[in-house]
Amino acid sequence: MRRERMYMIQTMHQYMTVYKCLDEFFNYPRHVILKEAFTVQIASKNVLSEEFQEIETFLKKQREYDARSPKPDSHDDPNSFITAEYPTFFLEGGFIVSRHPLSNELHQFLSIIYDVGTSIVIVLDADQSTTQELTPEEKNLVVGRYVVKKKTSGIVTKNKRMSTTRIEIKNGDGEEKDFQIIEPVANQDSDYSNVTNISDILDAFTSLDFKENNPIFILNNENNAEVLTFVTVMNALQQLWYDGETDICFLARHLQIIQDTEPLTLEDYVECYRLVKKYVSRPPVLAKKQTEENVYAN
Repeated sequence: MRRERMYMIQTMHQYMTVYKCLDEFFNYPRHVILKEAFTVQIASKNVLSEEFQEIETFLKKQREYDARSPKPDSHDDPNSFITAEYPTFFLEGGFIVSRHPLSNELHQFLSIIYDVGTSIVIVLDADQSTTQELTPEEKNLVVGRYVVKKKTSGIVTKNKRMSTTRIEIKNGDGEEKDFQIIEPVANQDSDYSNVTNISDILDAFTSLDFKENNPIFILNNENNAEVLTFVTVMNALQQLWYDGETDICFLARHLQIIQDTEPLTLEDYVECYRLVKKYVSRPPVLAKKQTEENVYAN
């Protein structure tokens, strides 16, 4: 192959990819489910335990491989609070995961929001309202050259647990940009704000309009399983909406190796199936034609 095409397999990582593809093809069977089949799909530990064992075997092999591989030099900014980035089938910008910014990090946070053109900010495991942090007492917030103002707000789920707030941000004389915050409704129960139901998030998320080129921001301090569950479910849903089929086992395996985080449990994996089944009948998040390239197909 190198003789015929000199640019093929030039690096060790490209060479290893050939082995990984063969390993994937022969050792991990497909678990493709058609959209119509989800109406009768049973999401239980007994039914999904075998699939989940495949995921654990895959991740174990990946950890063994990582332990033998030389670690690349890290040039990460120690002050950066971006913790992960996940691809999506339906948004070119993907998902950006961040911990909640501290008061002295608001300028950095607003800079990222403004520069990448985020359209949605999803709040998980919140200790306090992000909307109130950005627009304290309904007033504009000024941080350096950034001016933040609250535009509109409302309840977006039937059970009235989730709210969405449209925020406008301006950088000096630059253009105004806006994004929406999805977060739990303020509640007198002080413990409630620390618990965000993924089903409620999906309910709100699938009811909003999106800009396909803009990334989705997820604020999350601790519960990585919630993030993995959410991005797995959203990618599976979009594949079902446009392809008519998906492989949740494949998605769960490969999304987990993108970032070194705590893996999904069997309960989390069952929840992925349950949530996909619940929301598969919703209209697509982006009402557009099938994209030319499914980022997971290869």
